[in-house]
Parts: sequence; C-alpha cells; structure tokens
Amino acid sequence: MVLLGSTLGGGFFNSSRAVELVCVSGNQLLEESQFAQQIKQQLQQKRNQLIEEFKKKAQELQEKMKKLQEEVTSGLLSKEEREKKEKQLEELNKQLQMLQIQTQQQIMAYTQQQLQLLDKLAKEAIKALSQSLGFKAAIDCTQLLYYDKSIDITPQVAKILDQMAKEAGKLGPAASMLNETPSINQALPPLGK
Repeated sequence: MVLLGSTLGGGFFNSSRAVELVCVSGNQLLEESQFAQQIKQQLQQKRNQLIEEFKKKAQELQEKMKKLQEEVTSGLLSKEEREKKEKQLEELNKQLQMLQIQTQQQIMAYTQQQLQLLDKLAKEAIKALSQSLGFKAAIDCTQLLYYDKSIDITPQVAKILDQMAKEAGKLGPAASMLNETPSINQALPPLGK
C-alpha cells in the first residue's frame, strides 16, 4: 500500500496537472478501425485461398495414395512390386505432410506480415496522438487493474490509424486472428479414408 499511496500522492494524477498517462485497448482498436477490419478481411481471404489450393492438391495426392494402397493390398503384386509401391506410398504421404506444413507456413508468414504493418501504423498513430496532446505515456488498457475511461484514447487512435493508412495508400489490406475459419487440419480428410 505504501507504493500505491506514494505513486498517487507523488502524482501521475494530480488535479492541478493534465493527464500524462493514457491507454489504448488493442481489441477495441481492432474492432473500431476500418484499416484493421480491412486487414482482417484480407487475411481471411488469403487464408481461404491457400486452404482451397491445399485441399485441391491434397485430394490429388490422396487419390494417388488410395490407388497405390489398393494395389498393395490386392495380393496381385510380386514382393518386389509391392515393396516398390509401398515406397511410393510413403513418398506420397511425405509430400502430403510437406504440403500441409508449407501451407501453414504461408498462412503464418502472410498473417505476420500484415499484423506487423497494422502494429507499426497503430504505434505511429498512438505516438502521434500522444505527442500532439502532451501525454507522457501510453499503455495497453488491459494491463491496468483500474482506469478511468477518460484516459482511454482508443477511438481517437482508430481514427488516426485509418487516416494514416489512407494517406499512405494502404487502406485496403486487412488483418485478423482468423479464428472463424477451419484450420488446415480440419480441411484435410483423415488419411486412409
């Protein structure tokens, strides 16, 4: 309690002084900013595109695997031919696994790129607003145990972010957490079925 009392008494918040500390809610910013919404949509579209491409290629590989599996289990092949087909089957399975990994990596890389763009512009917007209004510090609202809503500058940051993105010609990309679409693992039917 001594720390709390001395911090408040020494005064970040002193009735005779202006607010020096403000906060921004990242989740609220993602909802209020048109730029963030566009990034969200663009990420969703790219993710869906990559998953569709994956499904198509995976289906082709699975059909080949099914055909090879039928040949291997038919009992009509010599031992050497069966072993050769089993190796081909293993190779196709490896290709399928690599395709899945590559697709996931493409999704992650694109998502990371777009989120970095959003993060960079959001930080620039927060800095510009904080400097222009004389704030000494800006932190994430979720890191505070309590705060008065008057120190939350999220709506203003969203407006500045959208303006900055528009001026930079970037109001068009869009970023999201992509929780609403199926994962690659869900898109791929189980092997051997």
